[in-house]
Amino acid sequence: MPHLKIVRTLIAALIGAVLTMPAALVAVAQESTPAGSTAMATPMATPMAMAAFDVPLIDASGAAVGLATFSEDADGVTLLLLVEGLDPGEHGWHLHEMGVCEADGAEPFDSAGDHWNPTAMMHGGPEDDEHHAGDFGNLTAGENGLAEVEFATTDYTLGSGPTSVYDEDGTAIIIHEGMDDLTTQPSGDSGARYACGIVAEPMMDMTGTPVAATPVAATPVAATPVA
Repeated sequence: MPHLKIVRTLIAALIGAVLTMPAALVAVAQESTPAGSTAMATPMATPMAMAAFDVPLIDASGAAVGLATFSEDADGVTLLLLVEGLDPGEHGWHLHEMGVCEADGAEPFDSAGDHWNPTAMMHGGPEDDEHHAGDFGNLTAGENGLAEVEFATTDYTLGSGPTSVYDEDGTAIIIHEGMDDLTTQPSGDSGARYACGIVAEPMMDMTGTPVAATPVAATPVAATPVA
């Protein structure tokens, strides 16, 4: 379908823009790396370093399938999501507790861990009194497999504090293959994990060695409406 090809081209172009940095930005990132660290700078955001950044989404094969754009202002965090390749219908989506998107585990993206839950709440819908900070409810994919959604919240922050996405384990965004029933504990029985994106990388590696922060962000890009 022509419009699907256009959207795929858009997603690939946006992700390419996120992953390609001008030399000047690379220099800034290197200057911001703590002394003694050998970690390479990557296009992830750091606390209070920017107002907006993009997170590429991949499926279990490593193919680019979408983009999430996070931004924050005085009214809270806004998340724009564009993702393709889904079955038509509703799909659960959440923030998870580890900033790791490895697809070669027992289940795709189980490396991202359970739901991110910094406030120790029960799982629920975003309008429920009890819900995880990263409980977004369900998004709806059309017959062409595309989903576009905008979600605003004050449940977490891109800055510092107890509900910052920049805890020591990092955070990831997951889109599931099934619908979140908003009731089943602890994760809504949303089925397998279709897509994953690293929102914040872990601050410590497996040996306990600090990982350098990576203060390079992409220019905010609004998702293109799909007919």
